[in-house]
Amino acid sequence: MTAWVASVFLLGSLQTPPLELHRGVGLDALQTRYWDVADTTLDSKEPDTCLGTLSYLLGGPGRTILIRFGDLRRALGPGKEVVAASIVLTQSAGNIPSLQRASTLNGPWLEGSSQSLAPWMAPPSVPDKAPQATPGANWRHRVAGKSAVGWQQPGAGGAGDGSILEGAQASLREGQFVIAGLEGAVQRWYEAPYANHGIALHFENNVEFKSSQAPSGRPVLRITTREKTSAPGPDLAVVGLYAETTVPRPQLGTPQVAAQDGESIAYRTAQPSAESGWPKPGQTVRYRAKVKNIGTEVVAGFDVVWSKQFRSGGTASFSGELRPGEETELTFETPFQGDPFDPRTTPIGVVVSPKVGDANPANNAAATYEAALSVKVRLHSSVVDKVGRKVNLLGSQAVEDWVHSQVALFNDTFLAQSRFSFAADGAKARVRVQGIEVFGGDGAAATSFEADPADPSLDGVVTLGPEFDPQTLDADRSFLRLLCGAIGLVAFESSRLRAQGPDAVVNGLPDNVQRGGADRFAGLLGWGDTRNESSLPQQLSLLYDPVADPIADTLFIEPTDLLSATEVGGLQSNLGFRGTDPGAYLFDVPTVVMLRLRDLSGQPIGKAEVEVYPMAGGKIDTSSPPAKLTTSEDGVALLPKRPTQAPENYSSPSGHKAIDSLFGRIDPLGSNSALLVKAAKNGTTDHGYLKVWQFVDAYRRSGVGVAFLELRLNLGSASDVENYAASGLLSDSANGLPAQLHALVDGDPTTAHRLPGEGGWVQIDLGRDRSIAEIQLLAPADGSWESFDIVTFATGQLPIEAQVWATERDFSWTRDNRYLLEPNGARAISYRAKVRRFRFLRILNRGGQPGQLAEIRAFGPQV
Repeated sequence: MTAWVASVFLLGSLQTPPLELHRGVGLDALQTRYWDVADTTLDSKEPDTCLGTLSYLLGGPGRTILIRFGDLRRALGPGKEVVAASIVLTQSAGNIPSLQRASTLNGPWLEGSSQSLAPWMAPPSVPDKAPQATPGANWRHRVAGKSAVGWQQPGAGGAGDGSILEGAQASLREGQFVIAGLEGAVQRWYEAPYANHGIALHFENNVEFKSSQAPSGRPVLRITTREKTSAPGPDLAVVGLYAETTVPRPQLGTPQVAAQDGESIAYRTAQPSAESGWPKPGQTVRYRAKVKNIGTEVVAGFDVVWSKQFRSGGTASFSGELRPGEETELTFETPFQGDPFDPRTTPIGVVVSPKVGDANPANNAAATYEAALSVKVRLHSSVVDKVGRKVNLLGSQAVEDWVHSQVALFNDTFLAQSRFSFAADGAKARVRVQGIEVFGGDGAAATSFEADPADPSLDGVVTLGPEFDPQTLDADRSFLRLLCGAIGLVAFESSRLRAQGPDAVVNGLPDNVQRGGADRFAGLLGWGDTRNESSLPQQLSLLYDPVADPIADTLFIEPTDLLSATEVGGLQSNLGFRGTDPGAYLFDVPTVVMLRLRDLSGQPIGKAEVEVYPMAGGKIDTSSPPAKLTTSEDGVALLPKRPTQAPENYSSPSGHKAIDSLFGRIDPLGSNSALLVKAAKNGTTDHGYLKVWQFVDAYRRSGVGVAFLELRLNLGSASDVENYAASGLLSDSANGLPAQLHALVDGDPTTAHRLPGEGGWVQIDLGRDRSIAEIQLLAPADGSWESFDIVTFATGQLPIEAQVWATERDFSWTRDNRYLLEPNGARAISYRAKVRRFRFLRILNRGGQPGQLAEIRAFGPQV
């Protein structure tokens, strides 16, 4: 037995535990969760209607269910053989499912969305553009819309639409419908991601399953693998697919500069031009595909298949040889039919197939988009060396494969799966690699994303200097952040607000007050909100502080680790524009903003005195507020405006108008991206933040120029210094010993008591009914309950009659962003409310884990 055969035999026996993939699942060793799942229903009763992004899937006569699990190479890792695979569907209604047939789909389709885009989301450069029909699949079409591509037979029923899975086996187990015997199909999808178009399910009777958009019970792909050693041999790879264009993109004019709060802020302008930056419809565009043998043996010829707009674009054949390291170039000429306002609908692709053997078919294809934003990637030679020492997502160590796999992941996951009410099936924008350049020398990488004005083919540049450390088997979030910069998205550190410490951005707060403003559900660039708020009523805004929200708490509002709503909205609003216009989408704010001021429990704070302090140059100074206002009886105030100082009829190069707001002249690079709000009432004062991205998101949601923003502050009644909890009697649901529980009231923040797990509680009996104005908690840096309610009840009342004092949804965030710093360094978290008389104070664990607490305090009102 040879050494290589012996190693194959040994590795073949190393079978891994089953892996379950579903939309949003976290995977070991991967920083970015798994998201690339698409599913939809094709319904003959609604033959022209896209039913994507609904929370359910319908099967039965005249209906077909489509499901595709992508991103398998990242999920499974390199060198895998699939030994078992099944799809698990959770049934939500209907009869016992009777599967007629399952087929692997032979061509691509788009999930689309059942939700239509609102007309105000039309790009500002074309305000009269009517919203287009979603390009998703329906009964008649694989891709509907302007460039519709039909099924061979309606409902994906033709022999050319799919290949029947002869070995598929169906069973029903406790409400879960399992389709097993899919290992052959999944192996092919894993080895050749470009051939993964998913599966079509045809049922004999009416059934309903939960979709990948459902809150729970999402479709699961269950896979068991074992290690597989790759044999040496030829490895044909498409290492580049580039468009040749001579159409100049719009050129910048002289910036318009004005001062705001002592800081100069430049607004970009564009030179007048009759060119859109895109080829004219029908104009011939040439695509060049670079094909290289990155293997160890000669490639003896290969076949070529081009595709355009989800259709075959022609075939060719290369009859020569490619020795290891050699490359050749293929060309494809086609009339331009790209849609700059929905680039995903006009892809261009090429697949090469060696006539004899290929060690790694995963890199045998490349795809681009006719109207994508074009980016060059520049890498220092040391980065190329680092990439070459690691296996990448396409199974090779070639730097070209690494770059293209990362950009494909950005398109297919970060753009397609970042979903919101105004982008129900993800961002429409797409990015293509227009060149890869290696440079040498010393020094740090260039920080500019600007493309050379003399190169009309480029919209932006990513430069990776010698300090860059590539991540090859997951999403390289550092690289993708730079890619965002190259297409006009901005990252501003000032959004991670701190009131104290070396990185503080607020000057002038009392020394013991810490009011941070970290974004809990930040996107790839570190700010904003990634939660899909499609189910939230349009007139409401999401709260980012972890407080009780009766409406949002009852809805399924899912955060991701992808792009924020502001970033996706920016890309949507820039559709049709070539080049970069960094941060200009931040100009899109409502013309009228009403502030709703509420306490932590959501009650209006009427007649509060409010001062607003702007950020300037990344800092907030509290010495002189430009805005003072008083809330109405129901806690509402109209936010005043400050001028942008932009010329009349000013429009940024990408078409964004400058709108007067309390921010005044918004810096597109984010140096004045926040407002500090100080409110006072009844002798209590608290601080909070309003951020420019909240204004922008509110505009995207409402679209009518009027928005309500709610701010929760810890205001109530002023408290006295006497701590009534210090002499209280303690108990908990775990029957803790009094000596152990005493740590909660001993006045020593360094001692702590371990609290019970899910459903547990800890309680203080104050001895008699007392009037209380403030409750404070002190907890260790980690290990405390994450989610809990503080409730109270009086003498003679039962716990079920308790009233909620405060609700905490994310104690780690609160401990880091809203606390009082004590002289000994301890952090006290304050929960104020209207004065209430009670005897018993109980804290209920609403999370699933035990925790620790150091101190509980209860203060009466000032007399």
